[in-house]
This record gives sequence, structure tokens and C-alpha cells, in this order.
Amino acid sequence: MKNKLQSILCVVLLFSSISTFAQSKDDPKHENHFKQLAPINTDAIDIEFSDAHAQQEFCLVKLKITNKTNDFIFFNTEELTFKFDHGIYKPKQKQIIIKPKGSCSYLAKVTGDSNFHVESFTLEIEGLSRLTTNVTALKVDKFQVPANKNNFTVGDFKINLLKSKQETQETWLRFSCIYEGSKIGIVDPSNIIITTEKGEWANDFKKSKIILLQNGETKKFSAIFHIPGKILDMQFATMHIDWKETFKESELEEMNGHKLNFEFDQGITSGKNK
Repeated sequence: MKNKLQSILCVVLLFSSISTFAQSKDDPKHENHFKQLAPINTDAIDIEFSDAHAQQEFCLVKLKITNKTNDFIFFNTEELTFKFDHGIYKPKQKQIIIKPKGSCSYLAKVTGDSNFHVESFTLEIEGLSRLTTNVTALKVDKFQVPANKNNFTVGDFKINLLKSKQETQETWLRFSCIYEGSKIGIVDPSNIIITTEKGEWANDFKKSKIILLQNGETKKFSAIFHIPGKILDMQFATMHIDWKETFKESELEEMNGHKLNFEFDQGITSGKNK
């Protein structure tokens, strides 16, 4: 009998402890969690969702976007829309660029009210665009090294030679580029080669990567070339930069939007609020 009473007492104390430490629904920090949604899968992207939950002061969803293409994906977060019974809200403005075959994680969060402790809401995903780099390059005149001019223009690109150094087996050039067009400017320094009477050599700069420029933006890029001294002494040679497919322009292509409904999950909510 004594053991039975002790068992009953333990159960009472256990439930008392749970009720003491579990957060009340009226607590501002109480979290409503939502059911896990299946990812969105298209030919171009995958979008995964996780940890969707809300307190009185905010609502958030974690997104992971994977780019499955050889193009760039632009994501303007201000075009995300959270819809509640009490109003419509948007996250802070941010532009995310996802590289070809790359991915990004983004915490979509809205604040500015105290009524977010809801049991359902709708998320509309807009603001995704695709930028192809598979476009015709602009034709550019060859650039003499050592330079006989420091500036030149091609289309809406303005290029300026900032620094140059010629040594026996190495030539190093540093440029700045401003884009003044209405599209997206694409600069790919890996395409640059240098030509001499002895042949041609590719840009050896290991950090060369594609640069994207919007109207008014300026960025810098480098080109480094190596020629064995037994072939040519670059310190005294006159050479020419052949730009090949370095400069391009492309336009953003808007992608389809998506609409998702998030519903309350009692099991996850109970577990998270212990």
C-alpha cells in the first residue's frame, strides 16, 4: 500500500513539474510550430522549408534554395509575402545571388506587430529570376601591353587600367570596370588571353571568377600571364590582350512563383514549449 501511494505521489509530482515548466500559450515567448512541408522541386531549383514557427512578436520560416542550373538565380526577398488574417507582411529587403549549381540558406522573418502567434498563415514566394550567361559576347579591340592608353569603352562597360607590372616571366594587370547599362553586365576574366609573336597564353590568375554588375556598379579584376623566359622576355615585349568572351550583357528572366499554406502542428508545438 505504501509503495502504491508513493507511485501515485510521483505521478502527481511529475505532471505538476511539467505544468510548471511548460510555457503557457499566453506567454509572449510561447511558440506555435507548423507542419513540415514537402520541398518544391522544379527543373531549375529546389526550395526546402524548415523550423516554421511564430511567437507574438514574429513569424519565420527557414528556406534553402538550390540552383540546379548553369545560370545565376537572383532572389529579391522583399517580394516574399506572409499573409495572416490580421494583415500582410514582408521581410527586410535583400538581394541574394545563387551561383550555378550552388545553394543558399535564408531566414524569412517578419516582425512589426504583436499578433503573429497564429495557427496558420500563407507564404507567397515571388522575386526569383534567372540570368543566363550563355549569350553573345561584345566585340572588343585588343589592348596593348605596355599600355598606350589606360581607358576604353565597350558597349555600356567602361574599363580602366589601374596597375600593371611586366617582368621577364610574368605580366600582371589590374583593371576596374563600371557598368552603365540597363541589363546585367557580365565580366569573366578567365577568358582573357595575351598574344605575342610567339603565341598566346591564358590568364593564370587563380581567383578569377565571373563578375555580375548592375547599373552604376564598379568592380575590379586581375589578369596574370606567365611565359617562360626562354620563349620571350615579357619585360621588354610588346603584347596584346585579347578579351575573347570577357564582356557580356544579359537580362533577368522572371521565374514562376509559389504559394504555401502553413498549418499548426500540436505535437511539435508541445515538444518545443516544454
